[in-house]
Amino acid sequence: MRKGKLIGYTLLLDADCPMCNVYAQAFEHAGMIESSTAVPYQLANDQQIAGVAMEKAQNEIALINTNTKEIYYGVASLVHILSTRLPWIQKVAANYWVQKALTHLYKFISFNRKVIVPTASQEVVRRSCIPDFHLGYRMAYLLFVLLTSAYVLFNYLEPLNESMGLGTTVYRELLICGGQFVWQSLMLGQLTRQKKMEYLGNMATVSLIGTLLLLPVLWLQAVVVCNPFVVGGYFMLVVGLMLKEHTRRCRLLEMGWVPTLSWLGYRFFVLVILYVLA
Repeated sequence: MRKGKLIGYTLLLDADCPMCNVYAQAFEHAGMIESSTAVPYQLANDQQIAGVAMEKAQNEIALINTNTKEIYYGVASLVHILSTRLPWIQKVAANYWVQKALTHLYKFISFNRKVIVPTASQEVVRRSCIPDFHLGYRMAYLLFVLLTSAYVLFNYLEPLNESMGLGTTVYRELLICGGQFVWQSLMLGQLTRQKKMEYLGNMATVSLIGTLLLLPVLWLQAVVVCNPFVVGGYFMLVVGLMLKEHTRRCRLLEMGWVPTLSWLGYRFFVLVILYVLA
């Protein structure tokens, strides 16, 4: 190992995970690893994966020292790479509570990576790299999106609702967002639990994308008074983009149009209820 760069290592990455490839390229561009270090899990040969617990490597990327055959997984592999340039990271990560927090954060992302950024699998591979289904981390992801979306929607729509004489609370937005998950679960009741949770994870990401797209105008509203038509028009544009992304993800999941029609149906149902109660 040369100072600041790992020499003689293999880093197994999920070729179908854009996030994995982004940080591998970042390590390479930063000069922390060699250009030949990152190897697709799906295409690695027997010599490259000798001694690797392949099932574990599906969930936690494996870093293999090709000389000593020492193997690091998950957070340990990332810390080992970063500490070659930033030695203090090793000491910080050694703290029990920091290590626990980083491990949960890593697994939170890893177990949900296929619903955060879904991609079509490569046609020619030696093996697939699909993370195990973990109900706890999937529910944590759904809850995270639910709370984030409800909070942002409440703050974004509050001035618009006030301009139309409509009252709103963050609890109502929480109920509406949570109701979407319940509605879709009931509409897709014939699916297996794992398939249903795969869809709900993708639907949650669509909501999260919409939430993030609302932030620029939300921040703008904090400093200037925005025209309600602009706020409402941008909101409808975001909904249109969410619809397009929802349709794309359903196509990747090979679920047809039923989930999208149900997703839209819930939106119209809520609008009718809100209009009647206004």
